[in-house]
Amino acid sequence: MKNYKALDSYKLLESGWVQTVRLMIPDDTTLTVLRADVTPSFRVNEPPHHPWAAVTQRGDVVAAHCDCKAGLGESCSHIGGLLYKVEMIVRVGGARDPACTDVLCTWNEASMKGVQPARVADINFYGDKPKEKVVANNAPARRADPQPVSSDGFEDILVSLLAASNPVMPVGLSLFSSTSSNFAPKKAVVPSQKVPPGLRSLYRGVEGFNSLDEVYSAATQTMKLDHKDVEHIGNVTKLQSKSLVWYEQRAGRITSSVSHSVLRTSTTKPS
Repeated sequence: MKNYKALDSYKLLESGWVQTVRLMIPDDTTLTVLRADVTPSFRVNEPPHHPWAAVTQRGDVVAAHCDCKAGLGESCSHIGGLLYKVEMIVRVGGARDPACTDVLCTWNEASMKGVQPARVADINFYGDKPKEKVVANNAPARRADPQPVSSDGFEDILVSLLAASNPVMPVGLSLFSSTSSNFAPKKAVVPSQKVPPGLRSLYRGVEGFNSLDEVYSAATQTMKLDHKDVEHIGNVTKLQSKSLVWYEQRAGRITSSVSHSVLRTSTTKPS
C-alpha cells in the first residue's frame, strides 16, 4: 500500500523503464513468479534492477523482492512498477492467447529499445525525406560546360571588359597585348620644394651637447625656416597622423599637447 501511494512505481511504467515481463510456474506450488528488468531512472547506463513477485491465481501478492537497497524490505518502487506492468497487460487484453494466424505478440516488448544517451547536437530529429530535401536545396547548381572562343571573339571580350571596368581596371588585362597599353605607368611627380629637415637632424649620438646655448646655436644655424618653408610644411602635413612627414616634423617640437609640461618643468632636471 505504501508503494501504491507514495513511491514512483507508475512513473517508472510511464517512462518505459520496466522491460519485458517473464513468468514461471513452479511444479510444487500454484503460485506464479513474475520477473522483469527495471532500468534505474537516474542512472540509465548502470545495470538494471531485477525485481520479482510471487502471486496467486487471484492476483494476491504473496512475496516480492528486489536487488536494490529498498528491496531488502520486500517493497520498493521497482516491484510496484512490475505489478503496474502486469495490470496494464491484463487491462489492454495482452494476456489472451495469440490469434490463429500465430502473429508475433508485441504487447510485452520492452518500452525502450536500445536507446543510448547522446548529446542534443548529435541526435537526428528528421526523417529521410526532409534530409533529402535539404541536400537537394544545398546542392551546387550545375554549370554549363565552357565553349571554346575564337581569337577574334576573345579580343572583343577583352575590349568590352576594359570599357566596362573604368575607372578601375582589372590588373589581369595587363597580361594581354591588346589591352596592356592602358596599364602604362605614369611618371612620378617630383615635388618642386623639399621639406626642411626636422629636429632629429641635430642628434649627435653619445657626445651630445654641453649646454642649452650650444643646442640653440646649432638649431639656429641648421633650422632656418622662411615663410615659404612654413607654408609648405603646413600643406604636406594636413593629414596629421596619416602623414609620415607630420611625425618627422613634430618630433622635438613644443606642440599644444606638451606645452603645459614644458612651462612647468625644471631647467636643471627637465622631465
